[in-house]
Amino acid sequence: MKLLYTLFLWSFITLTARAQQAGINFTVTGKKNEPLSKATILVKYAKDSVLVSGKETDAAGKVFFPVAPQQNYFVEISLLGFESQTKFIVVANSSININIELKQKINKKNTVTIVAKKPLITQEDDKTIVDPENLVQTSTNAFEVLEKTPGIFADQDGNFYLSSTTPATVQINGRDMRLGANDMATLIKSLPPNAIQKIEIVRTPSAKEDATGSGGVINIVLKKGVKLGMAGSVFAGLNQGTYGNQYIGASISNSTDKLSTYLYGGFSSRNNYDELKTDRKFTFDSMLQQHSFNKTGALNPYLNFGGSILPNKKWDFGYDANLSFNRSDNNSTNDNDILKISTNNIFTSNNNLVQNEGNNINIAQNLNAKFKTDSNKIEWKSSLNYNYFRYKNEQDYQTSVKTPFVSNSFGAGSQHSDRNLIVLQTDLTWKPIKKLTIETGLKSAFLNYNNKADFTKNNINDPYRTNQFKYKENISAAYLQAAKTIEKFVLKSGVRMEITNMVGTQLIPTSRTFSIKRTDFFPYVYLSRPIVTIMQYDLKGYLVYRKSIARPGYDLLNPFSRFVDNYLSEVGNPNLKPQFTETYEANISFEDQPVFAIGQNKTKGIFTNVVYQNPSNPSEALRTYDNLGNNTENFLRFTVALPPGGKYFFVIGGQRNFNTYNGIYENKPLNFKNTSWNLFTYHQLKIDKLSTLSLQGWMQIGGLYQFYELSNFGQLNFSVNRQFLKKKLIVTLNLRDMFFTNKNDFTILQGSVNASGSRISDSRRFGINVRYNFGVKKKEEQPQIGGGEN
Repeated sequence: MKLLYTLFLWSFITLTARAQQAGINFTVTGKKNEPLSKATILVKYAKDSVLVSGKETDAAGKVFFPVAPQQNYFVEISLLGFESQTKFIVVANSSININIELKQKINKKNTVTIVAKKPLITQEDDKTIVDPENLVQTSTNAFEVLEKTPGIFADQDGNFYLSSTTPATVQINGRDMRLGANDMATLIKSLPPNAIQKIEIVRTPSAKEDATGSGGVINIVLKKGVKLGMAGSVFAGLNQGTYGNQYIGASISNSTDKLSTYLYGGFSSRNNYDELKTDRKFTFDSMLQQHSFNKTGALNPYLNFGGSILPNKKWDFGYDANLSFNRSDNNSTNDNDILKISTNNIFTSNNNLVQNEGNNINIAQNLNAKFKTDSNKIEWKSSLNYNYFRYKNEQDYQTSVKTPFVSNSFGAGSQHSDRNLIVLQTDLTWKPIKKLTIETGLKSAFLNYNNKADFTKNNINDPYRTNQFKYKENISAAYLQAAKTIEKFVLKSGVRMEITNMVGTQLIPTSRTFSIKRTDFFPYVYLSRPIVTIMQYDLKGYLVYRKSIARPGYDLLNPFSRFVDNYLSEVGNPNLKPQFTETYEANISFEDQPVFAIGQNKTKGIFTNVVYQNPSNPSEALRTYDNLGNNTENFLRFTVALPPGGKYFFVIGGQRNFNTYNGIYENKPLNFKNTSWNLFTYHQLKIDKLSTLSLQGWMQIGGLYQFYELSNFGQLNFSVNRQFLKKKLIVTLNLRDMFFTNKNDFTILQGSVNASGSRISDSRRFGINVRYNFGVKKKEEQPQIGGGEN
């Protein structure tokens, strides 16, 4: 991998070492100095009007033209919805910078022409931007939108993956909610699909971002209203498999020059099942066979609102709030048989029935302020975030033994947990001179987590399940990074310091306290450069290095043994240490769309979920987390796309991961290798001006989940939408997992654990989504740059 990275770096330097020539750097903006992307610029010789070259501006409104020195040129600048301009330019011996401000075009009816739809995927420096407009139309919640996003892969436990077999960190509006995978999945499912403005995928976050998340960051950016005027929508949808999901809601936003407000609200109902079959060998001639079936239903009202005030051109004050309530019912059955393999005789058989009734409340609030000087040389942002998450669950269970004797036992219990998270953050961006940007900031996060569980068995206190603990965590950080453009090179480098203080106290069943205090530094380096121009389009290259950390939470450190069933318990590991990952990545983009990438993740002290066999009871397995050693993960990623704009466009991509583990498992050497492929595709065909067909799918080949090797599985989704009533009403029919292929078999053969099984869920569904848009726009509205219809 180092050889590949070195060869790529050498090619990168060789291609960019060609002789320098004069050039024109264009920056195209609107009336309010906002960058205008996709503006067409034609450069012609002044003497004979012969075309030299034609290009479009990037997401920052910039584009570069290499031209011959000592020449005069005519330049034509145009963008749909704006008035065209023509300029006469004289180029001497060196490059020059040209700033162009375009005025919006008003037609006879004083309305604004809306520009064409944005591409599905674009690349902005070290960030991939996904426009979810088409994905939203076939989804009933935000979780389904992420599932369908090209380049994001979801497992059945609610984890999302990017460039690594390590789960990515999921944020909402740039904020880490600090929730576990199941709780975070519940929260995302409570968000309506059309509340999403864009999805940001950051595989190697800069020093400005938290050092956690070696698997990258997925940021869900929610809408906050339109530019000017009032707009809104009412929407409803349902899909039906074995069980069904339904949702209904409305949104409205209003914006003027000084005040902007928005409100989203609605209600959803979700139902699903999950079926799991497992065979686990105890000894050479005995096996445990388990078959569980879980049905989950949930009711979820939600409300999102907020706004911003712009007292003048320099200041912007905002407030956002997200409120959601989720009530769930889970009923599960688990049949367990222990048999003798040679004779297939069952000598132990029992059945577990479990009923859970739970609810959770999530309240997230954000106060923010932004200051920007008239020259745009200084920008200061500060925010105060508060998130409260409360979870309550009532459980009843019954165990019936059928063989070798008949007996019944029962139990009940309740669990209550509260999480309070406060985050203070301030960031300063300074541009002292042209082509130099300096960023610095401070951040401090305070987490308080209280958990209490009271259980009884046969009306007597159950010491194996009753527990209580408290956990406090403070992570403070400071960062400094600078970005400098030298000729055509863009170099960004920085370092982040994080101070960790974690204190956990177990109160029941025994008093026990632990604490972790440490200070770590995380460097970051980013380099980009146009490599070559192909048919007047730039091919850009990027090199990125990043160091990150993954910290175990208290649920992984708590040494209390938690009963799962008669043959499985979960136990924390108080000796668990954080893991550190160094990421190297080289990638190429073509016209701001990612094309190809190679990279490597080197993780030291990797911790993962492991299963040990209880030495004192061979029939019981202990599920815990442990540091197992080191892992090297090499990956190769590619994307091929036909740009949107015509009747048909597509995106096809994939990623190959090759993992090598070297460590110790059950006091024995662990040497483990795995190769996997993640493939995705998205196709869209415009039947006419009002109807569109879409096909979206993904497939995982040779997958690995922790140490479970997975069979090949995937999902193919189809949809058709039609617009009515002057394009205000959109009706979409969709079929998810049309061939019912989102199911897998799994095996694990590590140490003394030898198990295999299969997993299936209610993934094949037919649905319908309806949305009606309304709004009153002001006469002089700024167009939505690069956007489509709302």
